[in-house]
Amino acid sequence: MAGTDDNLDLGGQLPPVSRGPSLADEEAAMHKGRGRMLVGLIAVAIAIAGGAGYLLSEGSQQQSYGEIGKKINGMKKEHFDQFWGCALPNENLRDIKTNADLESSIVNRAQAGANYGRHVRDVCMDKLAGIETKLDILLVPRDFEADTVAMNRAVKELRSGWSDYISYIVDPKGEYSEELAQPKIARISRAWYEFRKAHASVNATLIKKLNKN
Repeated sequence: MAGTDDNLDLGGQLPPVSRGPSLADEEAAMHKGRGRMLVGLIAVAIAIAGGAGYLLSEGSQQQSYGEIGKKINGMKKEHFDQFWGCALPNENLRDIKTNADLESSIVNRAQAGANYGRHVRDVCMDKLAGIETKLDILLVPRDFEADTVAMNRAVKELRSGWSDYISYIVDPKGEYSEELAQPKIARISRAWYEFRKAHASVNATLIKKLNKN
């Protein structure tokens, strides 16, 4: 069929055939996508692990502060409070709120003279030695360092002050003079106050840390 043959343009140029990506290109793209996904998953895992580590760290810190607080408060109760319960028998220690209250309680008992001095020396003083030793070896976070050092310093001063006062009241060579005794008693009451102030600061720091979150 001549007419049909005339309509065919066999000599014309066919449009160029577009070639798709090769197999190697597809594999490279696939690996690239997987690589990005893997990097993303690793980043998420690191973030999760970091968050968990932070929570564990916070929990460990709180536990550490709690343990230190128990030790310090236990020391005060076992040694400092027991010493004063021994040195001021039949006294409600909660009623002693100021230096003047403490000094008055000591003076009242010092009326017994040498017997009172020997009682404090022979029965009570060792209770303070226990807390000194424990504070010397206690390892604490930096937040507590200044206050525990102040507590230890106050205990040492308290022991020294009492030793001086006891030596005075058990001395058989002279009569008891309130005027001469007052500076010695005041030294004791200052050490008592400094210990209580440092201990209160420890507890204030402890409460702040435990209630942080």
